[in-house]
Amino acid sequence: MISLNQLQNKLNYQAKTFALLMEFPILYAEKVWANGVYSLSQFSEVHDVLEHVFKENELDLILEHKTLKYLMLNEFDD
Repeated sequence: MISLNQLQNKLNYQAKTFALLMEFPILYAEKVWANGVYSLSQFSEVHDVLEHVFKENELDLILEHKTLKYLMLNEFDD
């Protein structure tokens, strides 16, 4: 089963990769990524939503969520 830490690492990796590809500062890329992909105004809000999902033990919501499912697109060795 995937852990909260693994999902947060994937989220951070997505933002970092986006920053490198677009040659943006990481903080700017995180904000754009959170807003553009996850429909949240701050990158920290995405982390908060993930923590809430794990706290409530509703992991299936990640795949059913309108935007959190995009965490599963970024595959790398966990």
